[in-house]
Order: sequence, then structure tokens, then C-alpha cells
Amino acid sequence: MRTDLRLFIAVDVPLELRKELSRAIDRGAFPTARWTQLAGQHITLKFLGWCDSELLTPIREMVGSVAAAGAPFSARMSGLGVFGSSKRAAVLWAGIEDSGACATLAGALDVGSAALGFERETRAPTPHLTLARFKPPFRIAELPPLTLEEPTFEVAELVLYRSHLSSTGARYEAIERFPLAG
Repeated sequence: MRTDLRLFIAVDVPLELRKELSRAIDRGAFPTARWTQLAGQHITLKFLGWCDSELLTPIREMVGSVAAAGAPFSARMSGLGVFGSSKRAAVLWAGIEDSGACATLAGALDVGSAALGFERETRAPTPHLTLARFKPPFRIAELPPLTLEEPTFEVAELVLYRSHLSSTGARYEAIERFPLAG
């Protein structure tokens, strides 16, 4: 079986909010950070990884079914966090508060993708927007507060993305958008 597509399903955050978030962070507090590009910031709900292009149609149908059952919702940027520990942070992220909507969608996508042969998630979802990566891990004494003028945004669709990897980083291509219609 050929594995010629690297796919994931995500929720987009409005560009203006991503720009405001970028301006609000003191990058000097994270001197070794490799910052993600604004165009690559999204909230991943299910990473499928490499898969055969023959699965694209059933994946589209599954995402469409999950989106049709999900209702639009409001979300809010809720502060900074890290994956790893404060002594060995690997990823800096902005948290998302949404009354569990992203977790519910992620769970439905996990179940739907498992029926297509993809591995189930072993950890509970942490809705977030990845801002930077640290290699080697970075010691963070204290995360600064996050102050945004308008941290709330509306989510009205799921997006099936294809990831194109290169030596300069990943580029994401939206394959299809699925309105939340429930």
C-alpha cells in the first residue's frame, strides 16, 4: 500500500486573532524558540499521518459525517502552556476554552478514523494552538500572562488538511472544509 498523503483534521483560528496573539507574546522571554508561522497555526483535532490516497474518499465521508452532527461553537484563547515540564519545555502553546466542543469533535473523529483503520488516541485531547518548539528543551521559570483584546472566536467548520514536509518546514494545504451543521 502506498502512503502518499499526510493528513490531519483541524479547526482554524481567525488570522487576525493569530496576529494579535503573535504581537502579545514577548519573544525575548523564549530566546531558543523556533516560532511557528502564522499560516501553519491551527487546532489539530485528529492527526491521521501518512495514508494511502485510496482512503481519501472514506476519510472525507467520515469528516463530513462528524461535521454534520457537530454544531458551531464559540472558543476563547485562555493563556499559555507547555508540553513537557517547566524544566524541559518542548512546545509552547496557547490554550483554548470551548466548553468541551473540541474534545467532543476530536472524540468523534477518533472513533470515525478508527473504523477506517487508524490508531485510536491514548491521551485526552488538549485543545491548543502551537506557537513555538524548543530543541533542545527549554527551562521556563514562569509563563507570562496572555492579554488579548478580543480572545473569543467562532468555530463553524472542520478542515481536512494535507501536510507537505520539506527541509524548510511543513506547509499545510486545505483539501476540504466541512461546515458544522448539527
